[in-house]
Amino acid sequence: MLAILINLFLAALLSSLMVGISSPMITFSKNLMAGFSFIHGVLAGGLLATYFYYVLGVPTPPEVITLVYVIILAFIVSELIEHGYSTDAASAISTSISAMFSVFFAYLSGPYASRAWSIIVGTSVIITPREIVLLVVFLVLLVMIHAMFRREIMYISFDPEGAYTLGYNVRFYRYVIYISIALVVVALTYTLGIIIAHILIATPGAVALSISKKNYLQTSIIISSIIGVVGYSVAYILSMPPSVGVGIIASTVLIVGEAIKKRRLIKIS
Repeated sequence: MLAILINLFLAALLSSLMVGISSPMITFSKNLMAGFSFIHGVLAGGLLATYFYYVLGVPTPPEVITLVYVIILAFIVSELIEHGYSTDAASAISTSISAMFSVFFAYLSGPYASRAWSIIVGTSVIITPREIVLLVVFLVLLVMIHAMFRREIMYISFDPEGAYTLGYNVRFYRYVIYISIALVVVALTYTLGIIIAHILIATPGAVALSISKKNYLQTSIIISSIIGVVGYSVAYILSMPPSVGVGIIASTVLIVGEAIKKRRLIKIS
């Protein structure tokens, strides 16, 4: 029992760190809808992985197949934006593609399709050491990407036209942003589920950027850690699904963040 609890809260902490790092980038680059579309893409990728593994007998880890699918989806969204589509339109197209593949591979997988259900609800209380390793690997990759390309990502997010003028390879950095989002959503959904991924991916960055312009990254990591770890603790104490506890804490953080923002605006005026 103790080992299960340790794995559970370790997963919550690692996931929170990933979200804390990536959420501000997703928010200020205005790619939140793309992030949500990739979360839906994980379900399609998971059903594709289920078909490969259980029906075709291909011994490839499901997470690898899913990640490859979501990365391909990320490239499609990036190319659509490069050719003039808005982020919302490109995200809607990718969501439609994923919905079609979800139905298609669920049909082909037959009774095995139910095995992809854990992607929706998450493994939650049965986090395994293998999934902890998955989170650690994805977190390391995300930190490396963020450390190498943080300034460039910020610049093209705020002024893509200016970045083009100065000779930045905007298409490449857009790929970097979307691959980062793909890493986060695959890790979150395979360990904690789609429901919690929707809650976690947006809140920390939005609140951090609204209350702290200078230290937004540190603020986002702190907020994300509070939402993840405290949310899981509340859910455990109340004997409720983790998404309920995380949702309660995330809502509380949003309300507090909005109150802090309004108080600062009143002081300035």
